[in-house]
Amino acid sequence: MMHPAFYKRTSERSFFADKQSEVGTGQGWQGRKDNAGILFVVLSHSSNYETQVDAIMNTWGGDVREVRADGLLIVGDEARPDHEPPIMGVSMCGDDHGKALCCRIGYALQEAAKQLEEYSWFFVLDDDVYVNIDNARQALLARDPSDLIALGIPNCGVEDAGGFCGGAGYIVSQASLRKIMARSGEAFQADLMGNLVSGADGSVWGDLSVS
Repeated sequence: MMHPAFYKRTSERSFFADKQSEVGTGQGWQGRKDNAGILFVVLSHSSNYETQVDAIMNTWGGDVREVRADGLLIVGDEARPDHEPPIMGVSMCGDDHGKALCCRIGYALQEAAKQLEEYSWFFVLDDDVYVNIDNARQALLARDPSDLIALGIPNCGVEDAGGFCGGAGYIVSQASLRKIMARSGEAFQADLMGNLVSGADGSVWGDLSVS
């Protein structure tokens, strides 16, 4: 699967072209259907469910339940349907922190895209990030989710590979997520996994690959 307003610095990049549409339904905690909120997409691993995920649910994640506009989707390697909210498992991706994590990011974004009409913004973050929800929402108020926008920490990676780093999380607008899923979720996944950004040592990064 989330800072200053929530980042140390925030930058806006528009890097998609026209607008398409794809609508569906998903799982997790869902906010109200007035297209006003943020879906927080947390990327985790089963080894962290009882530690970092629990810490999220005892702090800002628990507060998401109180903010009717927002929602929370947790994606890991193993499904936990009895967790509140249910944790989506993507076991087919494997178990490493490289390609397997990139693979999980792809499936997490596909699941998020099934809720395109429920939320204005999609905030992708790791399970070790703390979110000030009020600050996050305030920082987005002046921006239009119908514009093709991505927010993150830009120009990082090996030799300034481009894109942005997601250590503090990154946000895509409703229009941007709709655009990258325009052909299909399967096509997006194939494109993502076929064009991973990697370093000289073979390490790959999901944040740079997505951006």
